[in-house]
Parts: sequence; C-alpha cells; structure tokens
Amino acid sequence: MRIRNAFGLFCVVSIFLLSACSQTNSAENQQGETSSGDTSRTAVPALETPAPISPTPTYPPAELVEIMPDWFQYTNYRLGFTMEIPRLMYRHDAGCYWKEEDGDSSFRPQGGLMPVVVVEGENRVYITSKYLMYLIEPTQIPSGAGYRYEYGGCDMRPASVEVLEEDENTSFRWVIAVWPVETDEDLEMLVDAYYDPCYTVGEMELDEELGYYRVKMVGDGKPPEESECLVNFGYTINYSPEIGIAATWYQGQSIHFAENAMNDPSFDARMRDSFRFLTP
Repeated sequence: MRIRNAFGLFCVVSIFLLSACSQTNSAENQQGETSSGDTSRTAVPALETPAPISPTPTYPPAELVEIMPDWFQYTNYRLGFTMEIPRLMYRHDAGCYWKEEDGDSSFRPQGGLMPVVVVEGENRVYITSKYLMYLIEPTQIPSGAGYRYEYGGCDMRPASVEVLEEDENTSFRWVIAVWPVETDEDLEMLVDAYYDPCYTVGEMELDEELGYYRVKMVGDGKPPEESECLVNFGYTINYSPEIGIAATWYQGQSIHFAENAMNDPSFDARMRDSFRFLTP
C-alpha cells in the first residue's frame, strides 16, 4: 500500500483500512492470525538456526482461538507451546499523515492500534503488528548546521519473516525461539547463540505446577560501571527436560505490547506469564 503527496493531501492510514488487506498463509480468527515463512536467522538478537525440531510436517497447523473479546490463545503444535496474545497493539507508527506546518512538508508517523499477528519461522515465531509502516521518498533539507528529512510517501508492508528480518525497529515484537535441549551444554549453546557468549546459564528455578524450569543468565559478575557483560534487560528462558526443549525471547527494557501510547494497560506480563509447553 503506497501513499503519495498530492497538493497538501491529508492521509491517515487507519486500522480499518489495514484490516481489509490479506495475509498469506495465515490462520485467522477475526483480527488475530498466524502466517508461515522460512528463516535462518532472526533480526535482533542474532540466532543461528539449529536442526529443525520437526523435519516433517506431521503436526496440526497452529491455532488462534478467541478466549475473550480482546484476547486469543495461540497454540503451535510443531514447536510445542501455547500462550495468550492480545487482539490489538498500539504503535506510534501505525500509519502516516501529511504534515504541512512549521516549515515541515512531509509525511510523518501516525499513532494508533493495529491487529496482532503471529508470523511463523522454522524454529521460532514473531509476535508483532500485522503491518509495518515505512516512510519513503526522503528528501534531505538543510536545517541549521545540519539536515533534516522530509518524506513524500509511506509504505505499509505486511509482516513476514523476510520483512521482519530486514526491519531494524524491534520495539514492537517478540521473537520466540524454540530449541531442542538434551543436556546442560545444549542450554549453554542456546544462551550463547541467542544472547551472547559472555553470558552463562545461572540458577534454574523449577515451577512445580507447570513442570518446567525458569532459567536465569549471569554475566561477568563485575560492577555495572566495569562490566562488559551486564544482564540489564528483560528476557525469558523456559526449559522442559520432560519434552527436551527450551523457549526463549528477548524483552529488552521497554514495553512491547500495550493498548495506548501511555502503555496503560500493558500486555507484556500477561503474555509472558501465560506461556505453557504442550505436554505429550
């Protein structure tokens, strides 16, 4: 979808227009959906793909089932987990509008709500917005001692593995990677590959009710002002010895999923705490 400047056109890409667009290879329930794609790495953090967990398509397709008006239960039988995801999420760049004031004649980001989708890769899933907005046709304008940019249009691109891998803005997504883990060494390899070799596996706390471990990482143990390997970000590592897999995703230092620009309410904690492995 491309929007171009035409004599002061005011353009807001609304969620109602977005919901009319199609999503390839998706399992959709109202505004929630999943889609498939192949990948050998993730955007951020980097992760080399291990041997596929399921080399043959012997599992049912992923499901997205409405459990409340604004929430779905996502279940991935091939990767072996389930969790709750919201129907909608706020993005400051959900669309674009034409701005012509204070010397600015350009398309600019427009905040709003977008449907949440689950895009499926080989050994991971991306939970993010249905579309990603990109300002295009930049013009460099002298401004003071430097430059600023004005944009002649904006592109709305459907979320896919290819688009997400190339996109540098990771503020509005989770990348949940699932690895086969048979030994402690396998768990260390997961931490090395998904985060950084400087981190190591620390305490593993067993959740007796759920039957799996919540794994913590440790850095170099130095004070923050001296450390080059500080664990100062949110993350989740869940490990099930019973079924021999671990799932992890990076959460950073900010809220990813919320109802509005004030992050009130935010959805991250509910999503994280709803994660479950599928038992045989």
